[in-house]
Amino acid sequence: LRADGSEFSMRLAVAPIQFAGETKSIAFMTDITERKRAEEALAEQSKFTSALVDTAPALVYVYDMDTNSNVYSNKGLEQILGYNTDQVKEMGAELFPRLIHPDDLPAVIAFQNKIAAAANQEVLEIEYRMRGADGVWVNIRSYESPFLRNQDGSLKQKIGVGIDITALKQAGEELLKFKLGIERSADAIFMTDPQGTIVYTNP
Repeated sequence: LRADGSEFSMRLAVAPIQFAGETKSIAFMTDITERKRAEEALAEQSKFTSALVDTAPALVYVYDMDTNSNVYSNKGLEQILGYNTDQVKEMGAELFPRLIHPDDLPAVIAFQNKIAAAANQEVLEIEYRMRGADGVWVNIRSYESPFLRNQDGSLKQKIGVGIDITALKQAGEELLKFKLGIERSADAIFMTDPQGTIVYTNP
């Protein structure tokens, strides 16, 4: 306690010394109150960030370009693909071959070079399919950016956010089928506005 009765954090260091032929102890006390407050504030901020990232309905990940492996994933990984963090880490450099659709793999690998050449804060976009734990292909749209660089300036890690667009892709495909069905119909199909003006007719 301080003289005014307030509490404070203290670091106590004790070291032995020789004095008048006897071993004595000397103590050093340091007020670390401000540092403790800063650490607590940082811990609270980290807790908030972690909760925010895990609540997001998306994949948030950090990928290491040197080891070709995922080093961080949020809970969205399990929610969207059904894998836990340990399972993905264990895949190591086999992550892409095992989870990326074979038809999309060349584009994903080529995208790695684009990210490696990207400027800091630059965000690039790519779409691809990933195999879920249940074997079903999930359409992912990812937004990625450089995250950490090596001392020589080369890209060490990238950070990304992946969104499940499977339902959106399926809706687009259904809409396209519907449109083609109308255009190929032998019947005359037309649409009018509220005033009765024809705004569309099929071919």
